[in-house]
Amino acid sequence: ISCCPGFFSKQDKRARNIKNAGKALTRMPFIKSQTVTRAINMTHNYRVERKAFQFFILILAVICFVPGGVSTFGGINASAALAGGEAVFQADSLLRGFTDNQYRFGFGVFFAQGLVLLFFLRNIERHATLFRFAALALFIGGLGRLSNILEFGVIDSQVVMPTIIELAIVPLLALWHYRVARVH
Repeated sequence: ISCCPGFFSKQDKRARNIKNAGKALTRMPFIKSQTVTRAINMTHNYRVERKAFQFFILILAVICFVPGGVSTFGGINASAALAGGEAVFQADSLLRGFTDNQYRFGFGVFFAQGLVLLFFLRNIERHATLFRFAALALFIGGLGRLSNILEFGVIDSQVVMPTIIELAIVPLLALWHYRVARVH
């Protein structure tokens, strides 16, 4: 995540200040060094957990960007090509215009969720509500996928993993965010 300068600077500085304060406290005779060591370790563990959480959110943002960008700007046939399939609609299809238009809009929203997730990374405590809405939107999208699977079955195995991510991983990330933000 070193490619994203500024995402962690305030939290890292705060953790260094706590660590330095802990070192100063160990010099005071009435404070046990074990207590300070435990506090420093908790701060380190928090930083590691926070960065791990942010890394997973970054991965989720990339997942939104790749199919979102290809499908928004290339349409349903570009999406099929990305998945290794053939064109869904031919140029003379009457349904192509309407279906492709709706498809591009839906994936435009998906692409925008990637932008929201990147913005959220700048301050995960302050932008908690924004993250919850993005997670809710992804979860609702997963419910839409699930309803399609229940109605038509698993037509293509490539819809299974996104459905799992949206219905299981995203809620787990929301719970993890609650834990990371609460510790702060």
